[in-house]
Amino acid sequence: MDERRLIQGVADVTLIEPTSNSAYHALQASVERRFAGSIHFLGAYSFSRSIDDTSDFLATNGDDNYPQDSARLFLERGLSNFHLKHRLTFTGLFGLPSFHAQGITGHILNNWQFGTITSLQSGFPFTPRLSRDNSNTGNVGGVFGSDRPDLTGSPRLERQTPDRFFNTEAFSLPPPYSFGNSGRNILTGPGLVNFDISLHKRFALAGEQRLEFRAELFNLFNTPPLGLPAREADQPATFGKILSAGPARQIQFALKLIF
Repeated sequence: MDERRLIQGVADVTLIEPTSNSAYHALQASVERRFAGSIHFLGAYSFSRSIDDTSDFLATNGDDNYPQDSARLFLERGLSNFHLKHRLTFTGLFGLPSFHAQGITGHILNNWQFGTITSLQSGFPFTPRLSRDNSNTGNVGGVFGSDRPDLTGSPRLERQTPDRFFNTEAFSLPPPYSFGNSGRNILTGPGLVNFDISLHKRFALAGEQRLEFRAELFNLFNTPPLGLPAREADQPATFGKILSAGPARQIQFALKLIF
């Protein structure tokens, strides 16, 4: 109704200004070592916390980046969309042992190099929301923001599964014409465990020519990189379920002629 609008006669008012507030704190550690015999490794770990009231100009996968209640922007302060509490990476390049073989056999079996890239990290945060304008303030998603449910309990689960990643019973629909009390980015999505390995060797040809063979395995143990759970609390059929995942294990071989 027109009398409920902040500016009577005007349905929606969109104001975009380049202001935000953020803070980042982290413990970071790394180690790098080179050994004789073509052995080199680098490991890095970070334990961090990133907080802001918006993380991007447009909506992202886990948050709309627009406030639920434009009159109370301070309620948007929470974890950043890109916040990762834990992240560990390890890269290594190792020269494999040579065999006591000569001739063509030795030429094939010796001087191989093995490489690995390992990544382990926590999940990204995301915001529960409603798929409809429950507050009747124009929150229909996108640049107009989204309404949120009420948080009535703990969303944590002892055992998380793709079919029920968090406790959906901890959320309820707020009364009509009101905002939900759920905060921004209060839920955390699935983490990532990924191992990539490679094996390669250069074969000497005539003159300066070289032939390089490479075999690469991505996501070696086929641990699925799961997407964020569905976050529309008024859609009980999908709320809290993970409906997407990244690529499974991939294997590729390559030959490169250098001349």
